[in-house]
Amino acid sequence: MSVIHLFGIDHTRVPLDIGEQGAFDRADLLRLLPALRGGVIADGELKWLPTEPLCRQGPLACILNDADKAFHLAGNAAVQHMLAVAASLLSQVPGDTHIAGQVAAAAEAAREAGTLGPILERLAKAALRAAKRVRRETGLMADGMGMGPSMLNSLRRCLPHPGRCARRKRLIVLGTGQVASEAVKHLLLAPDFVIAGIWARDRRRAVRFAARFDLPVLTEREAHRALSTVDGVIGACRGRVPLLDAATLRPILDKRVEPLLVLDLGVPGNLDPVCAGSDGLQAIFLDQLQRHMRDRLQVTAGDVAGAEQIIAAEAERFGAWERQLPLQPIRAEVYASLEGVLGKWRDMQPAAVRHLRIALHRTLEQAFAQLNP
Repeated sequence: MSVIHLFGIDHTRVPLDIGEQGAFDRADLLRLLPALRGGVIADGELKWLPTEPLCRQGPLACILNDADKAFHLAGNAAVQHMLAVAASLLSQVPGDTHIAGQVAAAAEAAREAGTLGPILERLAKAALRAAKRVRRETGLMADGMGMGPSMLNSLRRCLPHPGRCARRKRLIVLGTGQVASEAVKHLLLAPDFVIAGIWARDRRRAVRFAARFDLPVLTEREAHRALSTVDGVIGACRGRVPLLDAATLRPILDKRVEPLLVLDLGVPGNLDPVCAGSDGLQAIFLDQLQRHMRDRLQVTAGDVAGAEQIIAAEAERFGAWERQLPLQPIRAEVYASLEGVLGKWRDMQPAAVRHLRIALHRTLEQAFAQLNP
């Protein structure tokens, strides 16, 4: 039976600037995943073979072999960790509802790269099933706990609405991914904000994304002009963007009457760090938002205990399936033989064959379930 190994880093072991280096774009990820199959496990450690996308990440490549900063889990511990991640138990903000979407996106990328395989495919489904159960059966991932509501709270705190007759605050959104989608959905439901436009590096993706919400698409020149008049920017791209670099922003900030709010939700961040303390700019970064979410969070012991029970049950369910893998060839041959016998009598004794099939399948499933190869 194969053993699942999990190697990783998390927010408790490395600072944000190092962790951000693990945020590969999709093209790099599709090149990197097949190369990771060249890794060798020796003495409980994963020895990476050099890969061009990984080596470009600098400190990240070294961290992955640093026992103080990376961790290694195997077997059931790895399975439970994967399920706990999807259920957001190990997030900076327990209950963060967009983590399960990230797990689904990672599985899809691995599937496209040809590195998922039947065991990891089953594990990914188990992780997403655990996340759904946690959301449905506990209060840990309840509405109002995710990134969207916290984003609105931060915007309202920084851009207070002075009264009913005041104009709505105008924002532009950078990006077309999951975070951008969540931001747009919540902004459209908020009566005190209006989205002035969508911008993204990929114009075609921006057009498709904006069409989903019936919003205008901005060219880079239009987005640049909008920075002089809008109240804020939601940055949800991956990495630095030209609209938020120092050379672009400083002339605009010098001419603005009101400060420009930049809510940077990108990983890596969208805003040039040089601009963070500039006059006329109010910046909120992802880690600040997460700290605020965590401070406001009221997770009961019962919610956590319920989530942990769900994860343990789903891990056992996965383990039971995995233990049956060596029996699959025998199972297939037994069922094929059974169908061969019953098929001879299907036309002459249809009712008897139907009842026999149900009874025999139930008996066989019970028998196989009791086996532990």
